[in-house]
Amino acid sequence: MLELQKQIGELANDFENGSSVIAKKGLQLFVDALNSSDLNSEYRIKKLKEEIINAKPSMSALKNIINQAYELYQQGLVADSIKKYLLDKMNDETMRCIDLAKQKIFEMNFPVILTCSFSSTVLKLFESLKKDSYSFQVYAYKSIWRNRDYSEQMIDACKKMGIESKQIESKDLNDNLPSIGIIGADSQIPDKGVVNGVPSLEFAKLLKSKKIGLYVIAESFKKSDEVHIADGFEFVESYLISRIFFD
Repeated sequence: MLELQKQIGELANDFENGSSVIAKKGLQLFVDALNSSDLNSEYRIKKLKEEIINAKPSMSALKNIINQAYELYQQGLVADSIKKYLLDKMNDETMRCIDLAKQKIFEMNFPVILTCSFSSTVLKLFESLKKDSYSFQVYAYKSIWRNRDYSEQMIDACKKMGIESKQIESKDLNDNLPSIGIIGADSQIPDKGVVNGVPSLEFAKLLKSKKIGLYVIAESFKKSDEVHIADGFEFVESYLISRIFFD
């Protein structure tokens, strides 16, 4: 149990990864615990579910996936089947959203994609576009929080895939740049907006002022009924968003 508590603590202090990756890591913790002999009562399993969710209490993806995992456990599914079902479901939702985003990008055919913060889902979009031989550059808006540069994290990941990318600031964005803005989301609040890493709100307002469309990829497993904003995150209202791609 000590090792499990240590891993939950590490999950709480994971400020490198986005909500999709953290939800998958939380799911792995839950499944590993079910497969171990440490959890020998319904009470302890329910308590574990709550502890994993409370590692990132404002992150709807983690909460939704762990709650679904617990429901599947109560229905009698074994741990490995729970993991496979939910990972397949998450990946299917992500790919459907990416396909919608690609359709819009192909339709607009802009050579520059602007992004902000770091999103593994947006990175998957870039990877898919490259595989389709779409010619584009990534401009990552300077995104720093707690001395971590998330824009550089995105740039490094793009360069590893052979995608030309660079960091930009507000002064580098002009009105004549043929571009489209794409970000991920940590939470999607239907008809209200999305929660994403800083400085997403500043980025959204800047694009609005430049009349550049901002599009958000937000899978169903990130839905929330309420706006929960943790340190390092911001709420972007719907009026700043051209469209949210959801499955």
